[in-house]
Amino acid sequence: MARAGLVKVDGLATLQIVSGLFNLFVMSWVTTIAVAGASSVVGLLVTVCGCPMSPLGVLCGLWPMTLVPLGVLEVTTGVLSVLRKPGWAWLAPLTALAELGSLAFGGLGSFVVGLVALHVLHDAAVQNAMEDDATSQPRLSDAYRDS
Repeated sequence: MARAGLVKVDGLATLQIVSGLFNLFVMSWVTTIAVAGASSVVGLLVTVCGCPMSPLGVLCGLWPMTLVPLGVLEVTTGVLSVLRKPGWAWLAPLTALAELGSLAFGGLGSFVVGLVALHVLHDAAVQNAMEDDATSQPRLSDAYRDS
């Protein structure tokens, strides 16, 4: 049962890594192009304040720049999940919630990954795997007890 949950966690981690890399590299280029295109005062205001005429402000303004830190979080969570490092079990739901919020900044891909993440994280097999992993991780209090 726990093995099936870990397979789902690995799939989710892959999605998060791909989404994070997309946010880091593609969305940073979108922002760079938007800033470079701001050659006039109107263009500068649109870049700084966002463009209310584009759908969700995806293609203009500095809004996509907020997806770069989310990309770092997604890649970090994905790598920690694959490696089963301490902290992945509590970081995965937080990342999923941040991905849901990315829709406001034009991150449709991250939003979809966030929906998938919430669905996967509510699976009983995944929750069992997360609990098993959390109990197998050494705690800081254990290190003090040994000394």
